[in-house]
Amino acid sequence: MTTLLRTAFLLATLLLGSVAAVAQNPTAVPRLTDERMADSWYVEQAKLWQQQTERTPSDAQAWFNYYRAVRYSAFGDSVNRHLQHERENDIADAMERAVPNSYEYHLVRWLIGGNNRSLFHHLETALALKPNFAELAPDLISYYELGGDRDKVKEYAKKWYESKALSPSLYEYTYNVLASLEPDAVIFTGGDLDTYPIWILQYVRGLRPDVTVVNTSLVMVAEYREWLMNEFNIGGDKSLLDWERLATRSVVEIQAEFIQSVATMTANRPVYTALTLDPSQVALIENNLYLVGLANRFSTRRIDNMAMLERSWRTFRLDYLEGTPYGETYGFDRTWLSKMNLNYVAPALLLYEHCSTANRTSDAQMYRSLLTRLGRDAGQEAELAEHLRKIEGGATTSGAVILPLDTLHVDEQSAFARSITLFPNPTSRLVTVNFARPTHAALTLIAIDGSIAKQLATSDHRVTIDLAGLTPGSYLLSITSKDGTATKRLEVKP
Repeated sequence: MTTLLRTAFLLATLLLGSVAAVAQNPTAVPRLTDERMADSWYVEQAKLWQQQTERTPSDAQAWFNYYRAVRYSAFGDSVNRHLQHERENDIADAMERAVPNSYEYHLVRWLIGGNNRSLFHHLETALALKPNFAELAPDLISYYELGGDRDKVKEYAKKWYESKALSPSLYEYTYNVLASLEPDAVIFTGGDLDTYPIWILQYVRGLRPDVTVVNTSLVMVAEYREWLMNEFNIGGDKSLLDWERLATRSVVEIQAEFIQSVATMTANRPVYTALTLDPSQVALIENNLYLVGLANRFSTRRIDNMAMLERSWRTFRLDYLEGTPYGETYGFDRTWLSKMNLNYVAPALLLYEHCSTANRTSDAQMYRSLLTRLGRDAGQEAELAEHLRKIEGGATTSGAVILPLDTLHVDEQSAFARSITLFPNPTSRLVTVNFARPTHAALTLIAIDGSIAKQLATSDHRVTIDLAGLTPGSYLLSITSKDGTATKRLEVKP
């Protein structure tokens, strides 16, 4: 598991990968960024790998799979995180007794430490024992990035790139993100899949070195935040992310305040947010965000984002959307790609509407075909078809503040998310959101095109939402409270 996944907020899937029947033999547990399985699969694998370690306690790889299965089985469970951490430490202690000199033991000690710099000797030892850059490069890059050592970041970015561990499709998506940005841009990112590939393209391929990445997880580290903002002329109130504020606020709340501060106080540099950010993180600036490609540009003045969007789109590399010849060898392509590509939906809808209105029939048909394919690949064809019919019937799509469906941060697995129920679901008119106890929460209902369908707040243990007038299809209900954040999927029937 990589460093960025261990902090702030966690990646999860909109649609869980298929889960095979209960296996009799343990199966290697893939990295979460390669393939996401259901919690029950990880629980079963944890049992099987534990049994394997009991049979062959000297099998370091079995121990590592056991650790990873346990880690992923409660991924996003912030409520019971301390219990989970104790269990992980118990595994590490057992590994220290059984396989103390192994690559796997030292890597697990480092991973459990959550980027604790005093434990770096474990990562160094793991690297010396097995220079597996496909596995270790993310943590090495984060370690040196947090220390401001960009030469080392470049060194390990190059080794990671040469390992060919990342899907070419991810690089193509990332290229298009960078193509969406103006010179000297600052862009907020949130996780592994929207951060590391940018650095690799910058340091290895020399693409867009003018762009500064602000990862919302890494920037929580005070020393790094101070260095990054001073070194790259980024404005904003650094104190908004002080850990003391977490006594009364959630991580997402203080991140949203920090992003607002940077966006409004950074002079002479355009500020963007990646489409892969949690909508709650940009809630305070959503009325000043303009979709310009695979990123939203912040502006307090009205801008011609349609012209920017068309310019960006003309430079996009889109051939990979047809399928890559070696895609089947990458777990990312099987699990994440179709969901990540849904971030093309909002800009493509805007361009389809724009071209249709301007009687650019050929261009409009191109966007329509792309939208149909994206919907089909992600299992959202019917919902997108309905949006296309609405546009063709004269409805308009907002040119500003489209928050694309965040397919990488849907959280139905954390304890907070599991404590929330929607009933009935599917539904045609009303849905009741039930909390485990009275909860102060903000709720945002997001449509497939990323537009906000409903917003409301509650301080009760349940709230009923009237869905009258909504287009049938899939929606995301984003819920933010001091207890955490959650995103639930809601199906609206005709």
